[in-house]
Amino acid sequence: MKSVSSCLSNSINSLRSEFKKVIDIVDSPFDVDARNKDSVKPVAEHIFIVAKDVLQGIELYDICTQVSKNLLTYSKNTNKRIITWEEFSKICNNDDKAKLNAIAMSLNESGNIIYVSGFKHIVLDPNWFCNEIIGSLIGFPNSKGASKGIVRFDKGCIPRQFLEQEFESIAKSNVKGSLLVDLMEAMHLCCKVAKGTTDLIFIPAILPDVGVQQLQWSQMDDNDTFVYNGRRLECENKDLTFVTPCLFPRIY
Repeated sequence: MKSVSSCLSNSINSLRSEFKKVIDIVDSPFDVDARNKDSVKPVAEHIFIVAKDVLQGIELYDICTQVSKNLLTYSKNTNKRIITWEEFSKICNNDDKAKLNAIAMSLNESGNIIYVSGFKHIVLDPNWFCNEIIGSLIGFPNSKGASKGIVRFDKGCIPRQFLEQEFESIAKSNVKGSLLVDLMEAMHLCCKVAKGTTDLIFIPAILPDVGVQQLQWSQMDDNDTFVYNGRRLECENKDLTFVTPCLFPRIY
């Protein structure tokens, strides 16, 4: 009886070729029976061996571990959730831009902080930013400003001034709303929209949920001749990004 990996050999080779720039697929995959603990052991051992080889002799790992502890202490002592790049440099006790960037990128990938290359601030509390700040966007269309007609949410757009004020009231700290909006832009969670004299911000997360719509061609007579044209949206990087089907009814 053939093993699973031998049966899927062509598919595995195809995936290895397609995603070689972003992921490493081993030459000899493991056949694992998830119902059997002994079958899983070789995979676990392989993971620990690879991790040990990767981390052995790498100074960055030890540095990031210590910096992470220092950042946590600094955040508790100062009650700061966002710090400047200069503060980060002092905490790391290092002013080498390349090394600082490597440390920040590593901590960002591990989820300890939120860092966007080129942005001059760092979020020390990712849970706070994701849950309280970004999470608050869900309720924006039902906010007091919207219910009273003060602010109109037009196809995912919102006045920047209103967004900054809402963020400042939610943050309840010394974080400016303008900084939070700038951070969202740097993370590509929103973008500016030029519309008259009003400074608008487009946020895909607050696009209205219009429900399921059936898109169909207009009725035509049997004798009529029609030529239909259309455009297909496609992500620039199809390997790492995709557009879910639910997006299109919301922007239709």
